[in-house]
Amino acid sequence: MILVPSRVEFKVKGQDKLVNIIKRNKNDNCHYIFFGWGENYKSIKKSLNKTNVSLLDKIVSKKILYKLICMSDLVIDQFNLGHYGTI
Repeated sequence: MILVPSRVEFKVKGQDKLVNIIKRNKNDNCHYIFFGWGENYKSIKKSLNKTNVSLLDKIVSKKILYKLICMSDLVIDQFNLGHYGTI
């Protein structure tokens, strides 16, 4: 499972890079979970119509967030800033 818990904002966070990879990779065995907030969330909701992608329409509590992080194989915060984000 790959968790993307940060806000979906292509300009700042750069998740569009991940979205493009998901769209191109037809034999992907990973399951992606995106949290439901941010400027570009609605655009990925329209474009990522795959069975291996879950889009959570809610922000979860810290307790649930920590559990999801522990269950994940990989947590992706962002690609553009060059340093760790809050997550």
